[in-house]
Amino acid sequence: MKILAIIGGLALAIMFLANTNSFDADPSASIYQYTFTSDTITDTEADTLVLPVLLYSKWDYNWTVTTTQESGTTDITAKLYESHLSSGDSWFQLTDTLALSGATDIDRLTGSPVAGIRQRLILTGAGTQSTTYTVKAIYKKY
Repeated sequence: MKILAIIGGLALAIMFLANTNSFDADPSASIYQYTFTSDTITDTEADTLVLPVLLYSKWDYNWTVTTTQESGTTDITAKLYESHLSSGDSWFQLTDTLALSGATDIDRLTGSPVAGIRQRLILTGAGTQSTTYTVKAIYKKY
């Protein structure tokens, strides 16, 4: 009987830990930051980067995008989207858009407050290129 209770407790703990993204980005913290794994855009590819937490509190946001030209001519557009739903595919574009070009470019999208509870950034290439990017999202609670 004790073994069943221990297994049940472990199962609940695993379910809680596996579902941590359904909670606010550490409600006790005043700063939340997330760095996405670097990747490469080739030609007209598009990559969608979804922040892995829900933002239930009021947060200022700052997305920093760094691009490095590998070949061709860097031509990438970055657009930020929000959703008021905790899941699903209902998104609306914010007014912020970045045009990234040049051998190395560092730009950022900032704003406040986050009106939705989810955010994502879509990077879209144009032309002939191979461009490596790194994206970091920083949120400050107020």
